[in-house]
Amino acid sequence: MIHMVACTVPYHELVAIADRLLDECGEDTGLLAENLDGLAPAVREELLVSDLFNTSISP
Repeated sequence: MIHMVACTVPYHELVAIADRLLDECGEDTGLLAENLDGLAPAVREELLVSDLFNTSISP
């Protein structure tokens, strides 16, 4: 069974947060993880299940 949960943060705000995080952290995944940990749990979870971090990072 799939449970759907309504977003509590408007998508445009999630986009702005993701853009800010990616600008600040670049390709530093450790720094990105630290910054994600500093967000409110609901915001962090919505970002992680969104498509906003679906990018490829070159090795």
